[in-house]
Amino acid sequence: MAYALVGTIGAVSVGTSGAAVTPAWGTSESRTAGDLLVCWVAVAGSATLPAPPATWSVGVQEAGTTSSVSVFYKVAAGSDTAPTIAAITSGIMSVQLAEYNNSGGGSAFDQYGSASGTTSTETATAGAVDSATGDLIIVVTGQYYSAAATKTLSVTSNNATLTSTSNATTSTADHYVFAYGLTTAKAAADTAVLTFTTTTITGAETALCTFKTVPSHPVQTGDSGGSEIASGSPATIFTANTGTGHAVAIAILALVSTPGVVTGVTSPIGTFTKVQSYSVDSADSEWWVCLSSTGAGTTVTVTTTGAVGYVVWGQEWNRAASAATSASGATGGGTAPALTVSPGAAGNATIVWLNGNGAISAAPARWASYNGAGAIWSWGDDDDVAWLIAPSTSNVTATWTAANAGWDVTGIVLAFFVPLPFRPSFVPQIRASYYHHKPWRQRGSGLLTRGDGLARAT
Repeated sequence: MAYALVGTIGAVSVGTSGAAVTPAWGTSESRTAGDLLVCWVAVAGSATLPAPPATWSVGVQEAGTTSSVSVFYKVAAGSDTAPTIAAITSGIMSVQLAEYNNSGGGSAFDQYGSASGTTSTETATAGAVDSATGDLIIVVTGQYYSAAATKTLSVTSNNATLTSTSNATTSTADHYVFAYGLTTAKAAADTAVLTFTTTTITGAETALCTFKTVPSHPVQTGDSGGSEIASGSPATIFTANTGTGHAVAIAILALVSTPGVVTGVTSPIGTFTKVQSYSVDSADSEWWVCLSSTGAGTTVTVTTTGAVGYVVWGQEWNRAASAATSASGATGGGTAPALTVSPGAAGNATIVWLNGNGAISAAPARWASYNGAGAIWSWGDDDDVAWLIAPSTSNVTATWTAANAGWDVTGIVLAFFVPLPFRPSFVPQIRASYYHHKPWRQRGSGLLTRGDGLARAT
């Protein structure tokens, strides 16, 4: 139950000054759905930070005075194409791709840290200790010199043995180290320590981020496309049939300003129940959830009052949910759409939907994003959906950057069954019976429940 590199890591792609770079996947990197995809980027000759490619998220970024480093990541949708890192004026980019499979479950962002300067050694330290050992640690460094030469470069970590790629033996002015490893300790926050030649150095950056194992993760995500679907007609949202015993969340936009016009959702996937209705931008935004799918399917059929048309987005998770709660919504006039959500418990999934007004230039940092910067719906408003596995009970906030003022954000929280701790055989039978028969339930506004007993939550 650990991360493992898939295939052979891709070769480093080095661009020319001011040119975009599209790196290549390595041999046998198939981009299997659910795998973690990582992209290292080092920019020399410019301190401008590169923008994350569409559907990719920022893991960590650090800018100095003449160079910068970045790590981008995403969960594979399946056979993903290689991203293009957009050109930066005067910037020479070195970029590499990798794919990691996590046999322990899904992937979620954990910690990050960075540093910059001109003094060796340089240490980047994560903001807190990892959630557990076995995290995948990704390290990126960049060094820019005023003259081309070979250099001495090395990077180490206090909690992991790193495997690295560098161009230290190449005579060039722009150098990098791209590294990864698995943590074996967590008594202290992770570090990345860079040792480098300082002769003619103009700037050096070091950054790290870590990814933890989570038992809950999305299986597939999709939407009905840019055309309005007639009430009572099926909408195809997934490319593959759903599995059974999985949670499925859908976000419906009915094209009328009256809230609550959706009267029902039917689907071969299973039974859907409304969690939230919110009026957004002269439209009705609604969240519906199937806590545990009972059949295989790719479609949902939405029925509305007044035969109002609809569009729909959907996401399938790898396990059943115990409850789905409304995270309410927010409306604002600025260019930083945001929603703060209380996840309730660590390991719960927070899913937030932005209905914007114009182009989205940046998705929420360290959240997984559906499209990052593209219109899902038909009339041109830019929409996006972002999700995050909560690292703790603390509130989490999704913040986008939008081109224009005027937006609405809504969200839900999916709670997942938590396995009961092992109970030794010598526990008295009366106690075991009590746990087996005591009903489990939750109540609250916008809360769905299942009737399983507590012992069956395993």
